[in-house]
Amino acid sequence: MKEKINMKKKNETEVSQERPMVERRTVKEFRETGLLVLVNQFLHIFGWALVVEVDDNGKVIDFFPAYCKFRGFSNETTMRAYQRVTKHIADRLPSLLKDIER
Repeated sequence: MKEKINMKKKNETEVSQERPMVERRTVKEFRETGLLVLVNQFLHIFGWALVVEVDDNGKVIDFFPAYCKFRGFSNETTMRAYQRVTKHIADRLPSLLKDIER
């Protein structure tokens, strides 16, 4: 049996007391969740990629869009990204469900 999700709109006072509409995140977190690979799989179709440059310690030193010749990733890289994205969704599910209750 599927659970019904309450889609009623909340008034502005209720919305302002919740999490902000946009929360800044780090490029490091974006990479760690597997979302960078997932997004780049799509962008590769058009010859684009989001590039993250890191130093020897893993610290992000640059993040930029670029043209690329790449078209996809290895099976191992793709599987690892899917696992990370799945874990990210599972960890955030309560928050994601709450967000759509507007």
